[in-house]
Amino acid sequence: MRNVAKALRDEYSEDELHILPAEKNRGNFTYDGIGLGGERVCAEIEDKLRSIQEQGGKITKLSIAGYSLGGLVSRYAVGLLYAKGILEDLECMNFTTFASPHLGVRTPHKGWLNNVWNVLGARTLSISGRQLFTIDKFRDTNRPLLAVLADPNSIFMSGLKKFKRRTLYTHIANDRSVLHYTSALTKHDPYTNLEKVNLNYLEGYGAVILDPDHPIVFLPKRQRDTLLTDCEGLRKWVKTIMFIVTVGVIMPIRLAVFLIYTAVQTVRSANRIKAHESGAAGLKIEQYRMSLCIKETREDVEKAYKVLNRSQKQ
Repeated sequence: MRNVAKALRDEYSEDELHILPAEKNRGNFTYDGIGLGGERVCAEIEDKLRSIQEQGGKITKLSIAGYSLGGLVSRYAVGLLYAKGILEDLECMNFTTFASPHLGVRTPHKGWLNNVWNVLGARTLSISGRQLFTIDKFRDTNRPLLAVLADPNSIFMSGLKKFKRRTLYTHIANDRSVLHYTSALTKHDPYTNLEKVNLNYLEGYGAVILDPDHPIVFLPKRQRDTLLTDCEGLRKWVKTIMFIVTVGVIMPIRLAVFLIYTAVQTVRSANRIKAHESGAAGLKIEQYRMSLCIKETREDVEKAYKVLNRSQKQ
């Protein structure tokens, strides 16, 4: 994201474009959960808008981008901004995520390694782990947070609809934690075997971004079989050796280090969450605990107006 910010700053001056890199979810603070992270980001955006206004400036357009977990945090923050009415005064332009696990990170594949991933990951990454592996029940919804974020009647989807362009960028290879299906919101992954396809890159972007309209062309079966035959034996041998070394030597060491590290971070995260919920972290959380459903939000607003009208009549 630093590179994105730098490219934007090179193109636009500070008078034309204000860039707000979110600071309150840096490092291990991402363990604290998508909802808490979204509240922090929403507060940062509000503070920035208020600061600019106090200095005589005015923000007219808004774009938001998030990388990995930041994409989910951004979706939550957008819902809060929508519910608070902040988006009504802004022209919402671009909402962009890069390699964000919109469908979570639970692997649907079978096998003991995949089972270990699903069990350990969900229980060793504090609240964020439970949410990413969809074993949580978010507040009083009795549903995983990712399901609430995708609810058509939620403030989160209504907030996203305000943006003119909504774009997902996804890795097609070499990303074992956020696979293509979850970052691209798709049931199909044509990139599982890149030897069976030719990639069509978007003109002007080198071998980095695929043409979204025509990303691939499947190779003819004869050509594909020839390529596979030439390399298949060597590839299987290399994979077997790497698997034996990984499982027998590297994995036990990495697993031990991982469990110790995540245990420490989970305890620290629990303390931060406790401070956040009590208000000791400096954020008045009642401002961000509105109804998550549009219907309920409207009812809350109507009740507030009725109370206000009664007080004025008295």
